[in-house]
Amino acid sequence: MDTQKPPGNKTTPHWLGLQTLNDPQLEKLESEVLRWWERLCANDRPCWLTLCGTSGVGKTHCANKIFGKWMTSFRDPKVPHGDYFMLPVWWPELLNELRDGKAYERVSDMAKKWPLLVLDEIGASRDTTGYAGEQLYTLLARREKKWTVITTNLSMQELGVLDNRIASRCFRNDGIVVETNTVDFNQRPK
Repeated sequence: MDTQKPPGNKTTPHWLGLQTLNDPQLEKLESEVLRWWERLCANDRPCWLTLCGTSGVGKTHCANKIFGKWMTSFRDPKVPHGDYFMLPVWWPELLNELRDGKAYERVSDMAKKWPLLVLDEIGASRDTTGYAGEQLYTLLARREKKWTVITTNLSMQELGVLDNRIASRCFRNDGIVVETNTVDFNQRPK
């Protein structure tokens, strides 16, 4: 594993680039992301990584770095992963496409064909009708035994209140759940 030692940080993988700033919560986030990555590299049984917590702590950063590293390390460009090009998915945008009737085939590919799904910001959309929760549950329920990374600003308890079935999926197959509730990077003294 290639590493570097940023100023004021312990040694961290170069590709992850998370600044832990000697914050125990960020160090835990980093170590759990790396533990999940090591499972993926070892071709272990697929599991999910769910990154929960406050805004601005690096959840999306870590998820996007995982996706980029996976694309350069494991993706075979000759193997199609459905009709849609794999990218990290921002849930609020996908939900709008679903409401407009434009994304059902894409979601089907995500659920069945994508070997890795990065789903960012679940629970960020208002759901007065239950439609968002049902669409999210359907997608996640079909991703059993597939590598999946989820980010949310909700805690696991809040996610369970939103939809207990979704929270349950996060723990399935020895999934790794990390809650990070610390100061937003943008609010830290420079």
